[in-house]
Amino acid sequence: MQILIHAGASKLPVGVTENGVWVVLIQNVAIPLTAKASPGVVSLLEYAQADLRQQLLKALERDALPKTLLDSFPRLEVIRPGLGWNRAYWQQKALDWLEDSDWTAVTDLLLLLETQGATQKIRHSARVKLNRGNFRNVKSL
Repeated sequence: MQILIHAGASKLPVGVTENGVWVVLIQNVAIPLTAKASPGVVSLLEYAQADLRQQLLKALERDALPKTLLDSFPRLEVIRPGLGWNRAYWQQKALDWLEDSDWTAVTDLLLLLETQGATQKIRHSARVKLNRGNFRNVKSL
């Protein structure tokens, strides 16, 4: 495994395995960035998505790893915990990371935020994304 960056205020180690699996290192254990990853991955949301991508790209180049690895970075597995967090800060950060193509994969969480988001702004943002994408009858993948 190759640690590429130490991300966020918590300096969360983010890396990639020899098999191209993105991981975070928590208590010296490599945890794949999947739906079951540690809630600590929300600290990645502290970055603007473009800034994080740029840092990861520079690290891949520095370590002579294929730039194409960045294409497999599991953005949604970083976004999901943020949307499901009970704090306005993380919910808003996750909403900021969402792109139009992501909405179908997180419809269940957007529907929840529409009514139970921590602030009116978050509830409104979720409602706008749901309406714009016409995803009210779509089940998450």
